[in-house]
Amino acid sequence: AGINVQTSLVEENDIAGAVAACDAAIGQGVDGIIICCGDPAAFIEVLNSAVEEGIMVVTVDQDAPDSNRQYFVGTSNYGAGQQMGEYFLSCVDEDEEIYVAIFAGTITANNAVERMEGFEDAVSVNENIHIVTYEQVNNDVQITLDKTYAVFNAYPEVNAIYGVFAYDPLGAAMACKELGRDDVIVLGFDDLADSIELMKEGWIEALAVQQPYEIGKTAVETMVAALQGNGPEEGVIGTSVKIVTEDTVNEDY
Repeated sequence: AGINVQTSLVEENDIAGAVAACDAAIGQGVDGIIICCGDPAAFIEVLNSAVEEGIMVVTVDQDAPDSNRQYFVGTSNYGAGQQMGEYFLSCVDEDEEIYVAIFAGTITANNAVERMEGFEDAVSVNENIHIVTYEQVNNDVQITLDKTYAVFNAYPEVNAIYGVFAYDPLGAAMACKELGRDDVIVLGFDDLADSIELMKEGWIEALAVQQPYEIGKTAVETMVAALQGNGPEEGVIGTSVKIVTEDTVNEDY
């Protein structure tokens, strides 16, 4: 009760617009700001300014860890990548040679790096799993599809694709379906409707599904508690991720 929530919507990749929205919120004298930092470095100055003005800052989904924000609420990207790697280990024969291509919308994005590192660390226990290439696919389904064809041409041994953003497994699975490559294990992130359909058809093995409702709810609850003086210790608050598989998809969707 007594909570007034204002929402500022900007395009997904409009970093300047998101920073400007934060700056405007500071000018309005809000008590708190909840923000997803698509480019962490770009938000440091404005978030630090907010904290200096006595505003509570909670980052969600993508953090700005070098800022003075009080809380980050979101999926542990390293942990989610690790979970996917552990699931992948269960999918393959430990004596089989596996050659993996890794796709990322933006290969240097903090969450992409962490999802790749978690996966790599998990699968490193199997010396027969080889990561042969890292490909940036610009969060574009068509680019991902085309890149999948190119990867198969350049690395014909590839028999698994791990995509760390939503469009990565989708584009890869579309290409595999077009080529009839049912020998390729495709796994990645997020439950786009088209990805779920391809999973039901057998073209995607597993998807790590974040819990956006839980992230948003936890962020608001954390901020309100902190503003009332009874919040948790400042820092990172992890939320869960669910691994949806070809075997379980019909139970969940």
